[in-house]
Amino acid sequence: QFAERVDDEDAGGAQGHLPPCTSLSRGVVVPGLRIVTDFIGAEEEKALLDGPLGADCAAWAPGKPAMNRRVQHWIRGFNYDTLRADLPADAAPAWLQTIKESIEAEAGVTFDQITANEYLPGQGIAPHVDTLDAFADVIVSLSLGSSTVMDFRMRETVDSSSSGSSSSGQNESAIEQKGQEKGDRDRVVAFRAVQLKPRSLLLLSGDARRRYGRGEVDPSLAGKTSIES
Repeated sequence: QFAERVDDEDAGGAQGHLPPCTSLSRGVVVPGLRIVTDFIGAEEEKALLDGPLGADCAAWAPGKPAMNRRVQHWIRGFNYDTLRADLPADAAPAWLQTIKESIEAEAGVTFDQITANEYLPGQGIAPHVDTLDAFADVIVSLSLGSSTVMDFRMRETVDSSSSGSSSSGQNESAIEQKGQEKGDRDRVVAFRAVQLKPRSLLLLSGDARRRYGRGEVDPSLAGKTSIES
């Protein structure tokens, strides 16, 4: 239940970091972040990757062209154009319902939207905050297949046209657009790189969910599959 991480004191230049040593747990470094290692067993992971989450499974579909990765949705589908979870989707099948119930017991909440993401070797995901008005305060992710490193960044935008006004913890894409429109200065004020091992469950709430943008941006990472709710 500890996040293994690398600190970057000069966070503004961070582009993704691999921990030099993964044998030490140094404590949860992002408020609201928790990791449960070996949440499922190796045999169950193999069964998932050989079956319903395997590369040859016909249920995979492209999220949208710019995403460059395949997804599966259950209960409610996510609309990547409107950023709303309001599309029809199949109910959770029996194998997924079992995982869902185990995660709900761990998280203490129930989930009504599930997405599986397939990341091929070298693929990642841009820093982002999951849409605040589309999802509740708890986001979970179960990693399968390989280890990866997730960057957590809190950004602050300083309005160059005023005397020091700033905002932090916003969706990073929204910050970038706002900064381009106003000429504001955007800087990272907190950065952590967290290792996610295969079969580990990541739970995000509070600041980790709402104020820190998260992404996987290191091009050397191996392929992986994640189930998110």
